[in-house]
Order: sequence, then C-alpha cells, then structure tokens
Amino acid sequence: MNEEGKDCMSAKRFLELLEQNGLLEASLLDELRKQLAKKMVSAETVAKVLVDKGHLTRFQATDLVGKVTLAAEEKREAKASTKQEAADDDLGLAPDDDLGLAPDDDLPEDLKPAAKKQDTEEEVVMLEAAGDEVDEVGGLTPVEDAGADLTPVAPPVAPAGGGLTPLEDAFEAQQSAGLGAAESFGAESGPAMLPTYQRSKRNVWDTKLMVGGGLALLILILILVAVGWNLMAMPADERWELAMEDYRSESYSQAEAKFETFLEKFSQDDRASEARVRIALCQIRVVLSDAQAGLDRSTELLPVIQDEDAFGLAREELATMLIQIPEGFLKSAKLSDDITKKEELVALTKDGKALIEDNPSWVPSSQRRSIQHRIEAVTEGISLVTRDIDQDKDLAAAITGISASIQSRQPLDAYQTYKDLVQRYPGLTRDQGLQEALRAVTESERELVSVATDVIDPVAEDVRRREVRVILASRTVKGTRQSENRVVAVLAGGSVYGLDSETGEVLWGRFVGHGTLIHPVRASSDADADVLFSDSVRLELVCVAAGDGELKWRLPIGEPMSAPIVSGQRAYVSGQSGRLLEVDLQTGASPRQTTVPLRLSVNAAVSRNRTELFQVAEHSNLYVIAMDSLECRAVHYLGHKAGTVSVPPLVQMGHLFVAENYASDRCRINVLRLPSDENPLAAAGAPIELKGNIVVPLVPYRRRLLAVTDLGEVRVFDVDLNKDPPCTQAA
Repeated sequence: MNEEGKDCMSAKRFLELLEQNGLLEASLLDELRKQLAKKMVSAETVAKVLVDKGHLTRFQATDLVGKVTLAAEEKREAKASTKQEAADDDLGLAPDDDLGLAPDDDLPEDLKPAAKKQDTEEEVVMLEAAGDEVDEVGGLTPVEDAGADLTPVAPPVAPAGGGLTPLEDAFEAQQSAGLGAAESFGAESGPAMLPTYQRSKRNVWDTKLMVGGGLALLILILILVAVGWNLMAMPADERWELAMEDYRSESYSQAEAKFETFLEKFSQDDRASEARVRIALCQIRVVLSDAQAGLDRSTELLPVIQDEDAFGLAREELATMLIQIPEGFLKSAKLSDDITKKEELVALTKDGKALIEDNPSWVPSSQRRSIQHRIEAVTEGISLVTRDIDQDKDLAAAITGISASIQSRQPLDAYQTYKDLVQRYPGLTRDQGLQEALRAVTESERELVSVATDVIDPVAEDVRRREVRVILASRTVKGTRQSENRVVAVLAGGSVYGLDSETGEVLWGRFVGHGTLIHPVRASSDADADVLFSDSVRLELVCVAAGDGELKWRLPIGEPMSAPIVSGQRAYVSGQSGRLLEVDLQTGASPRQTTVPLRLSVNAAVSRNRTELFQVAEHSNLYVIAMDSLECRAVHYLGHKAGTVSVPPLVQMGHLFVAENYASDRCRINVLRLPSDENPLAAAGAPIELKGNIVVPLVPYRRRLLAVTDLGEVRVFDVDLNKDPPCTQAA
C-alpha cells in the first residue's frame, strides 16, 4: 500500500475513535468522511484542524493520534522486520529510535530517521488547502464549514512542568520548517513531540476510563445544575401542586417548607392567603401528638390567621384537628395515678374542649356535628376522671378515718366508714389499700372481743295460753317410717308441730310467731331427744319434750337469734347483736357469753373433733372462738359484704366452707384450711364459682360436699386433704 493510502487509513481510524468516544456529532463525522473519500489526508492533519476549530482539545487530539499510532505499530510488529521502514513512512511517524522504542544501532540502514523525510513532506496535504481546491475540482469542504453549527469546546489548561505539546504548536513548527504533518509529529526534538508508547507497560484502557469518568462527572454536574435551575425557575402552579401533594400525603414539615418558598417567590399570587393558612395548619398538625404543644400552638396561631381570606378552608379541617387535643389530655389523665396531676389534666382537657365549643368562628356548628360523638365521649371521660379523682380523695379520707377509729378502739365506726365508702364506690371493695386498712381493724378486733361470765337463768314456767287452738291436718299413710325418731318437729305457719313419723298424727303444737324462720333441732341423736327452737315473739330459746311438747325450760335471749348448734351437752346460740351464748342443755342456763364487735346473722360452725367454733360476722370477718372458754383465738378477714352469707359455714375434712352470695345470680364457696399449731386459718385455693345463690345449708356426706343454688345448680365435691386444690368437682 502506498503512503497516501496509509494516511487515509490512519485518518479513518482517527474518525472511528472520535465516534467511539462520542467527541463529535454524527453530522460532522459524516461530513469528514465525505471529504476523506475525495481527498486522502493523515490523522495528524485532521486532528490539527479540529483543534484549531475548537472541536477537540489539545489533550484529546494528542491522545487519539497516539492511539492511532500505537495501533499501527502493533500491526507492524506482526509483519516481517523487513517491512518496518515502509510501515513507519506510510504512517508519517518518526523512526522507532526517535520514539524511544529501539536503539539506532539495531535498525537497518533503510529504517533510520531521515530516510523518508522528503517524501513525507510532499505527501502531507493540509485540510485548509484541500478546502481551497474543493470549489474548483469538487474536493474537500473546509472543516470549519462542516462544523459551523458546533459549539467549540474550550481547551483545558495545560499542566505545568511538562506534559504533551499541543498539536497547534506542532503544526506551526511544521509549517515554518517546511515539513509535512506526519514528519512534524514524529520529529526527534521540538515542541511538538508525541509521547512514547511502551506496549509492555501501558494499559490501553487507562485513557478510556479517564475520559469516560470525566465525561460522566461533567454530565452529572450539568444535570444537577439543570434540575436546580428548573426548580428555581419552576412556575407557581407546579410549585403549589408540589406543596399540596406533600400536604395531602401528611408530610407536613415538607409541605410547610414548600408553602413558605411559594410565598417568597409569589407573594402576590391569589393563593398567598391560602399558603399562610396552610403553613399555620402544618405547624399545628406536626405537634398534635403532644396535647400540650397542640394547645399552645393552636392558641398562638389561630387568632393570627382567622382574618385571612382563605381561613374558610381551615374550618373544614380544624374540627378533626382540635378534638385531638382534649382527647390527648383525657388519655393521660386516665393513665395517671397522681391525684394532683389528674386534676391538672382534667383542667387542660376542658381548655382543649373550649377551643371547639367557645370559638364558632373556628369550628362552626355545621362542622361540629361531624365530631359530636367525640365531643360527647370527651365530656363523659371528664366526668369519669372527675369521679376517679373524688373516689381517690374519699378513699384516702376513709383510710385515715379507719385508722383513727382503730386508735380510739371504735371498730364499728371503722366498719361504718368502710360501708359508706363502698356504697358510693362499689369498685373499691377490692382496693388493696382499703383491704389493708380493714385487716388492721380485724387485728385490733381480737382485743375487743369480750367474754362475760354472768349466768343467765332459764324460766321453768310455761306461758299460759288463753286462746283455743284447733289443729286441722290431713293424713295419708304410704309405705313405712323412714325416720330414726318417732316424733318429727317441723315449723309451719308460725308454729312448731310434733308429728308422729309413722302415722302423721299431730301430737302437739306451739305458736312461736310468724317471724320465726329457724327450724327446730334435736338436742341429741337419741330417738326421744328433746326439741330446741326459737320463739320470735318472746325472743326466747325453748326446749320441749319430743313426745308431748311439754316445756323443759325457756331461756330469755332478748334479741333475734340464729339456730342453736349442739355439741355434746352444750348448745351455742348466736345473737344478732354480736353475742355468742353457751347453753347448758340439762338446766337451760347460759354460764358464759362472748361478744364480738360486729353483728351476727348466721350460727357458728363446729366439728366433733375440734375445740373451736367458727363464727362468720355479718360482713368482713370470721372469728375463731375457743369452745371451752369462749375466748377469741383469731380473727380472719374474709372480705364479704353485709347480707351475702345466708347459711352457716361447714366444717368438713379439715376444711371450712363458707358460701358467699356476692351477686344476685352468682355465688362462690370460699375454702379455708383449718388452723393448726403451726399455721393459722388461711385460704386453700381459689373460691368455687356457682350460678345462683346458696340459701340452704351445705350438706356433708362422708368425704363429699353437696351444694344447691336457687337457680337449680347442684354440685357434688370431693374433699381430700392430700390434694391441691383440696376440693374438686365430682358431679
């Protein structure tokens, strides 16, 4: 291939590199290719013209020409060594030794530096000259015309202290010396020397990465500048829509900043008033989670914006916004345990509620209707918290009063204080502080239990009855007698009757008053044992013979009483005032009486192999009384309310069972382990719950217990000392 063809190949390779690196527009590259098709020139010439016209920087031109030269050298290495001189001349480069590739001594004579200098000079054609000839012979169009529409790229500042010499200077040096472009780029000395490429050390990707990275950074900077400029130059509608988009998505901090920017740039816009309103709403909304901050900011900002033309838009939102303030205070008040803090929070809740109710210009009635249910809930909550505050105050006062009653040895006053308190606040019956105060009363009561040894004598004379009584009875005999006793005593119509268990014949009758509710009992298990019953008219305990109803004795009690409990030769009667009387069944006298501070409504419980009586008081306490002396051994706080224990407790298998009707349709059986030398009377597991009330006594049957309620629930329980819990349902 001749020299002209090689120059053309290097120029085409140069254009390919320009296209790959995106340094020229496609239209300009197409125009250059058209000119190269008409007139062959070297890559150095094309590079020089592009630098002069501002399409390339000096560094870019030098780097690309070097790559073209490097590619040509690699191809020549693959050919025979005898063709190196021709390849160098075709490319218009200086000999290898001038480029630092090989020493002159190793080169053949025909490859030494000046071999083709003259020929190279004659082959180089400047694009400017080529352009002059185009008009006459249809040659190349000048590059400046082809790239007239391009914006020149400013040449970078050459680094100090070395580096590549710009192609512009190399070209001028070539012109002044009368040398061709190719020979000028390959000269051994002078300012236009090209860099020496070492194939063994140079990475061909270094330059590409540097150029690519620089271009990417430049593009990124331009994009950021463009975005910033667009934001700064954004029209009012777009800026407003961006702010409203953040507001609707509840990004209130971002929306506030955008509304403020809108006001700064478009203060005369028709939406400026709305922007000021929206800014205030954003500032309130961001603090609504803190009720105190919401209240402070609302009272600060709403008076400022209420005169704005666009304030009507705020009314649509203020109702649902402002109701959150009293709701927040109310929630904190419910969670607080400090009375003073609760009172402060209730006052703040009322202030927050006033924002809605006392400012119709902020929240008109038409808007208030949408949150009326929430306003009512706040009002109800204020009432409940206020009641809690009053309850806490009354509780504290009651505990103080109970302590004072204990100090003055007035347990009845203490229990009355407790009764009044739980009547107003039923929920306090299980309050721990109040229970502790009652336990203190219970502990002090043991000292208040007194024993009297004044003997109460019975009356042996029967009451003279002037009235004539006729007993009407209808008898039906079926089967055989089932009772062990020949005579059965029953209560009916205010009278006690003795009936023959075989024939049903009425043997005797005695009027005891319609107020008598206690059924008669036998003085012992003997077949002919005497009958004991109470007379509610004369308030007496009466003992008569079972066979004929003949009076044995009458013991004046002087108050309503419960059914007598028989243990051996003694009976125990509980009086309503709090007296427990011991009665000698043989004589009818009462040698001892013990008095407890509380009223008694049911009789005591006793066990054959125990030496204690277990007496349940009208409310709260259970007393453990020694049978031989009637002294109080212990007081156990049961915690029941007045009137909830209707039947006496039952001792069974080492446990005490107390039925408590704590609700109109619910009851529970409290299970207590009997006291021992090591352990006091204490609860043995959780109470047993049943439906209905227990109004008939619990029935023991060997190791089992039968309970019946007024709603028809019947339960049978197994009692075992070795189990936990000791009482389990059997049927």
